[in-house]
Amino acid sequence: MQLTATWKNLRTFYEGMGGATRKKAVTYTDAQGNYTLRFLLRDDEMEDGYVVINPQVTNCPNPECYAYTLYWDELKRDTTYTYNIELP
Repeated sequence: MQLTATWKNLRTFYEGMGGATRKKAVTYTDAQGNYTLRFLLRDDEMEDGYVVINPQVTNCPNPECYAYTLYWDELKRDTTYTYNIELP
């Protein structure tokens, strides 16, 4: 299954100035569902916005129903995050 990491900053969108979305990384799970996802963040991405780890599933009515979100205050450089995502 394919997983993507996308950085989003919608604060400016809500303020009427548009938002920003940047695809940061793509990976695939192995046969057991394990995966490694590595990505780099810019300085401005560390200060504002959030990263969504999103499996690309087709049987979900909401595009982010299985997603996991890392908010700006959780993001740190040179850090490993371990999360189990329940995949369909």
